Parts: sequence; structure tokens; C-alpha cells
Amino acid sequence: MTRKIFLQAIVLPLAMLAPTLLEGCQKDQGPYAGSGTIELREARLGAQVPGLVLLVRAEEGDSIQPGDTLVVLDTLARAIQRDQARAAAMAARASWEQTSRGSRVEDIGQALAQKEVARAQLAGAQDNFQRIQGLAAQGAATPAQLELARTQLASSQAQLKALESTADRLVKGSRVEEIARARAQWEQSEAALRAAQDLLDRSIVRAPMGAHGRWILTERLVEPGEMVQPGGQVLTLADPHRAELRIYLGEQAVAQVRVGAKALVHLDSDTATAIEAVVANVSRSAEFTPKNIQTAGERAKLVYAVTLRVTNSGNLKSGMPAMARIEVVP
Repeated sequence: MTRKIFLQAIVLPLAMLAPTLLEGCQKDQGPYAGSGTIELREARLGAQVPGLVLLVRAEEGDSIQPGDTLVVLDTLARAIQRDQARAAAMAARASWEQTSRGSRVEDIGQALAQKEVARAQLAGAQDNFQRIQGLAAQGAATPAQLELARTQLASSQAQLKALESTADRLVKGSRVEEIARARAQWEQSEAALRAAQDLLDRSIVRAPMGAHGRWILTERLVEPGEMVQPGGQVLTLADPHRAELRIYLGEQAVAQVRVGAKALVHLDSDTATAIEAVVANVSRSAEFTPKNIQTAGERAKLVYAVTLRVTNSGNLKSGMPAMARIEVVP
């Protein structure tokens, strides 16, 4: 009986004092203080082209350097397209160079020789047609023989005309318009080659440049054999040197807070150590107090989010609970 009275004498005063102590702690934090969880700045990497995942070259927790190959998609079809585009570009360049330089002496000589042969053949066809025509007038040649001679004559005339045109073009060289057209075709094929190469490069997901040159892989969302679509997230990287803490302040308090203001952050796991921070962003619109956030002004229905950039020497991790107090100069 005496023990029960003794416990009541201790517990009841403490219970009555608890609200007063809690209120005192909240007042000690002040209107410019709040709590939240540490979050590292993240980069969510996605696929830029559709394809089958062949390789994933990193595990969660790995240290990643900018430019590291992280995910490789099936590249066979895109490699074939790139090779076809390269062959077409090489052929277009050769055609442009040939058009620009003009014809070789050997080609010109050969064309002139072919023209002379065609001229001799035409002369023979003319003599043969005249002979058959005379015989037909005397009844010594049939109409079929005369028609055949006329056909051979017309063919010889057409062949000579074509060879004369070819020889003249080789002697004079390509026109300015032809050279320009050949160059345009080459440039177009080079552009197609660059597009095919770019598409092939996008089949590989690489780590981007970071502000501090290193990332930590926090989420691996795909495995070899899975299909991905453009825009589908495959990995999440976190910048271990870029930590943020979001707290919520009431309207009167946030009116005194400016971007760039200094703050001190205390981890729940190490309340004795103060970590320097600065205000990086102050929300322009109010919102209802999140249920998982404890603020100084508990009676305020609307609060403003304040993001702090916390100095991270490498020991801060995402999800660590912490409390921050902003230094406001009157």
C-alpha cells in the first residue's frame, strides 16, 4: 500500500508536468525551426530508346563515376543501320569527289574512240541502206530487207548521238549545278550517318556529370532480359555531397526567412553536433501541414515549405531525421 502511494506521488506530478515540458521544448525551438528527414539530391536515369536490356553493370550502393556505363540495351539492329548509313555516306562522298575533279584523261580518250567507231558504223549503215534502197527500186531486194536496213541506220544514228553527248560531257566536265547536287547528297548521307550513330549511342545508359564528380546507385529498377520503353526509369543515382532538408514554417515566420539565410541542423542520432546549412528555397504557396511533420506552430493550419541545403561531408544518408533552426537577422 505504501509503495502504491509512493508511485502515485511520483507519476502524477510528472504527468501533469509533461505538457508544460513539451510546450517549453517547442518554444525553445522557436518559430524558425522545424524537423524533417535528410534527402540526397537524386538523378533518375531513363532509357531513351526502346530495347531489350542486355547488361546492368552496377549494384545498389556502388560508387559511380560520370561517364560510367550502367545499362546496355540490345544494339544489333541499330549497329546494322549505322553500318548501312556509313556505306551510303562513303559512296556519296566518292561520287561528289569524282564530280568535282572532272573526268580522267583515259575516260575522255575512251569516249572519243567509241564516238569514232560509232561514226564509222553509221557510215557503213548509210551505205548499206542506200544500196538496199537501189536494189528495192529495181525489184532485187524485198521490203523486209529494206526495212531492216532502215532500222540499222536509225540505230547507228542514235548510238552516235549518245556517244557524242557522253564525250562532250567528259571533255567539258561537270556543271556547277551537278557538283552542288553531288555535294548536297553527300552532306545528307553524312547527316543520316550521324543520326544512326546517335541512335546507337542512346542504347547505352551512362552516368551523367555530377556537381561533385561522384554518384551513389540507390535504386536498380531493371534486370537483363527485361524490355524498356523510352522514358522508362532504369536507375536512380544520388549525389552524396548534395543533401537537403525540408521543414515547414508558419506564415509569420516564413515572412522573415530569405534564400541564402544560414541555418544549423541537428541529427536525431547526434543532437550535440551542429551541421551548417543554408536556405535554398522558400515555397511561394501555402499548404496544409504534413501529418508526419512536427512544427513549432502546431495550431497553424497552413504552412510554407522551406528547403535547406545541408553541408554533407559524406556521413548523411537519405531518410535521417533531423531538426533545423534558421538564423533570422532582425
